[in-house]
Amino acid sequence: MACLILSPEAVGGFKAALNNQLQRAMNLYFGSVLATIALTVPAVLIIGSLIDQEVHLGLSPADMVLLITSLMVCKVSFSSGRTNALHGATHIVLFIVYLFLMFEHA
Repeated sequence: MACLILSPEAVGGFKAALNNQLQRAMNLYFGSVLATIALTVPAVLIIGSLIDQEVHLGLSPADMVLLITSLMVCKVSFSSGRTNALHGATHIVLFIVYLFLMFEHA
């Protein structure tokens, strides 16, 4: 469900980043986050209640550390209004760590 909701914003954000349009890329990013929180989570909760299935929205300890680290890096990256290649590289490394952790739990 999340992939379906996020794919248009991801393509648009990727194109904006390639064209060096930081403001447009960030607007698309925040829009996709809002769409995920506002649409995906309630949809999963509704479907879970309709099929009488318990839904767990918990995080493992490794996921909690990654979430807190990501939020701290975002605060540092975007608080000044200017970014550089080091900020971008840090976000990419965090994303790669997320991918590794995602497949480790499977």
